[in-house]
Amino acid sequence: SFSSFSSLYFDPLCMCQYYPYTEKAAAIEENTIKLVQLYEQKVMEKLTDSVYLKQLMEEGYSQPDFSITTLAMKLGVGDTYMSHLFKRSMGVNFSDYLWELRLAKSKELLVQTQLSINEISEAVGYTIVSSFRRKFKQETGITPSEYRSKHSQDGNPPETT
Repeated sequence: SFSSFSSLYFDPLCMCQYYPYTEKAAAIEENTIKLVQLYEQKVMEKLTDSVYLKQLMEEGYSQPDFSITTLAMKLGVGDTYMSHLFKRSMGVNFSDYLWELRLAKSKELLVQTQLSINEISEAVGYTIVSSFRRKFKQETGITPSEYRSKHSQDGNPPETT
């Protein structure tokens, strides 16, 4: 994608270097505006691509400080704008999507591993285990331990390899 930017970027630089500014000011301004518009278009394409947003969420959900601000900074936009675009693209707000992702991953870890509840809490981005346990029970109606017992075969989680 650099090729789409290169002439818009390098042409004004060359004009600045080889011509008096007064002579090429309009051309420099025109190229600069086009460059900004092209950049905004590329950012919008990425932001409205739910597959890309899902990928970013998969990469960041386990970080305790992962937030809409983190996502916005990664994409070079403001928090409010990111929040609006996320909701438009994903159909749900950021915090709800993040919790659903963390909940799904924690359920998976509860059934497929022998990790402790504390380890699972940390693995899905919670540093305060009691907050994780409370939110898990609020959403599922049972504690993480009860979930593990109920969904593991014969009450024992499978052996890890």
